[in-house]
Amino acid sequence: MSASSEISLINFYVVNTNLSYAEGEEEKKILYFWPPETDLDTQMKNVGLSEAIIKFTETFNPGKPCEALHTQKTRQLYHNPEKGFWIVMTINLPLVTRSASNSYSGGTTLVWGEEEVQDRVFLGVLRHAYRTFCLFSGSFTSLVEKGRSKVLNKGAGDVDDHYYLLRSRLDHFFSLYLNQSLRLNHADLLEVFQGVSFLPLDRRSFLRVRCFLSRAEEDVDWVLRKSGLNADETQVLYRYLVGSLLPAHLEGTELQGGSIPRHGRYPPSSSHYGRFVTGPSNLCDGAPIGKMPLVFVNPQVPKQNASEGKNNFGVLESEKSKNKEEPFHLLVYRALSATLCLLISDTYSLTLSDFREIDAALGPGLTSLASQVAEMIGGGLAPASPTTPSSAHSSPASSSSPASASPGFGPHLPPPIIHGSSGPRFLYFNRLNLAVKSSIHLDSRGVGNVAVTRDVLMMLADINTDLRGYPFNTYETERNDNHHDKSLQKRIQPSYKSVSAEIMLNTESDVWVVGKLSDQREFYVVLCQKNADLMTVNEEVKRLCDSQFKCIFFHE
Repeated sequence: MSASSEISLINFYVVNTNLSYAEGEEEKKILYFWPPETDLDTQMKNVGLSEAIIKFTETFNPGKPCEALHTQKTRQLYHNPEKGFWIVMTINLPLVTRSASNSYSGGTTLVWGEEEVQDRVFLGVLRHAYRTFCLFSGSFTSLVEKGRSKVLNKGAGDVDDHYYLLRSRLDHFFSLYLNQSLRLNHADLLEVFQGVSFLPLDRRSFLRVRCFLSRAEEDVDWVLRKSGLNADETQVLYRYLVGSLLPAHLEGTELQGGSIPRHGRYPPSSSHYGRFVTGPSNLCDGAPIGKMPLVFVNPQVPKQNASEGKNNFGVLESEKSKNKEEPFHLLVYRALSATLCLLISDTYSLTLSDFREIDAALGPGLTSLASQVAEMIGGGLAPASPTTPSSAHSSPASSSSPASASPGFGPHLPPPIIHGSSGPRFLYFNRLNLAVKSSIHLDSRGVGNVAVTRDVLMMLADINTDLRGYPFNTYETERNDNHHDKSLQKRIQPSYKSVSAEIMLNTESDVWVVGKLSDQREFYVVLCQKNADLMTVNEEVKRLCDSQFKCIFFHE
C-alpha cells in the first residue's frame, strides 16, 4: 500500500459556542477561520455543523467532549481547551493504492486512506498548536479579559468588542503557524508524547552543569524570573527550540562563517564562543539591541518535598489553574553546542551594556561547560545536533530574527529521509518526567527523518492507542474543568493504579513491532528479523532493555 496523495489542511477555525447573538449576527461566534478567503456563508455552514455535532454527542457522554468526526474523504478534529472555546481542524484523507482483491487481473485501485489519519496523533497536533499559541500570546480567556478591560476603559459596552484582541492575536499567530509549522504528513507518535530528549551525563558532568547554572543565576540575578515552568510550558518551549529556532540559527551561523570566528560582531577582547540567539546580533558600540520575543507563562511554586499530587516539575497541579499568566522576554544564549534560555521580566528594559554584562557572565562558563560535556560524550568541539540539548536546562526560545518580536516559525526543513537498518529500533517514553528516547526518529524536528516506514509508524500509534485503553490504565484520563457539571469534573479525575501490558505484532514483510506498558513508561521496539518467533523476539526486547535502560524497571 502506498499513498498517491498527501494529507492536507482543509480548514481550521476557532469559535466560542457560548456567545449568543441576535438572528443574523451568528458569524460573530467565529473568532478565526482559515483559509481567510472562505466566504461567510461557507464559514457559517462549517461552524453550524460542528456545533450540532458537539451538542449531539454531549447527550451520550456528557463528561467527555467530542474529539473526532470520520467521513469518507475527510477527518474533523475537535479540541475544547477552555470553557466555551473550540478549535476545529478538518483535513483530507490521502488517496492510497491498494491491490484490488476482487480483480482477477491482479490490478490496483485508489481508495481513501482512512487508517492513514489517526485521531490520537492529529489531536496531538491540534493540542500542540493551541499550547504554542498560549505560549506566545496567552490563553483565550486572558486575552478576552484584557480586551474587556480596554473596552471598559474606553466606555464601550458591546460584548463583541471584548473579543477584538483575541481575534487579532489569533489571526496574527495562526496565519504564520498554519503555513509554516503544521507538518501534517510527518505527524506520528511523537505528537502524542511531546517528550523531551535528555542528554545522559555522568555524575561529574551533571554537577558541573548544576554549578554553572547556580553561578549563572547569581550573576544575572537582577533580571531573572524566580520560578519554574510547568510541564506544558516545558514541552512547548523545547519543541519550539529544537524544531524551529536552533535549526534556523545554525543555518544562519554557517552562512556567516561558523560559530567560532567572531568577524568583528563582538568586542575584540571576547575570548569565548558565546553569542545571543535572540536579542542583539552583536555587542559593538552603536549596535541595535533588537527585540526579544515575548512569552506568557504561569508563575509556579517550587516543590519543597515530594508528595502525592505533585508532578516532577515541582508544581502542584491545582496551583497551575490559580496562577495568572505573566509576560516575559525570552533571551536565548548559545556557546558551541550548549544553549541556555533566560526568562526576563517584561518590565525590565535591557540596554546594550546589560547584554555585555550577561555575555561576560555566561560566555566563558558556558563555553567551558560545552567543551567538557562534548569531550565526555566523545563529540569534541563540534556543535551538537540542534535536536539534543546539552543540559537538562536547555529550553526553547523564540524568533531566530533579532529584529522581530514575533516567533519565527521558519520552514528550514530538509527533505524527508528514511534510513533502512536491519538492527532493532526503539522508542521510549516516561510520562512522569516527559523523557523520550528514540532510535526510530533520527532527530526531534518532526520532518520525516525516520528509520522505519510510514506503515510501521502508524502501527506504533495503533499499539499506543490499545495500550492506553488497557483496563485500569487510568493515568491517561484528563480532568475536564470546562464542563459545567462539577460532579462530572470530579468523576473523571484519574485514580492511579500500576499496570503492565505487552503487544506483539508481525507484519506481512516480516517486521516485528512490540509495545510494552510498564507503570507510566512505554517502550516500543521495531525488529526486522526474518523467520523469528515469539521467543526470539521476546529475548531481543529483553536484551535491548538491558543494554539501553539498565536502571529502569519494566514489569514482566
